[in-house]
Amino acid sequence: MPILHVSIAAGRSDEMVENFIREVIKTTSATLNAPESAVTVIVNQIPHTHLAVAGKLKSES
Repeated sequence: MPILHVSIAAGRSDEMVENFIREVIKTTSATLNAPESAVTVIVNQIPHTHLAVAGKLKSES
């Protein structure tokens, strides 16, 4: 059973996150030749204040 943990920046709508999860399930299923019902996706939404890119906090952007 594939289990995927994904972290994304917080602030996206529930609909957008749900669509993302559906696409991840479809792609994982097709790539690994596993039934969609066997794919588990766990999404963590991280506040911008807890993200840094290239040494700079996203909250400072």
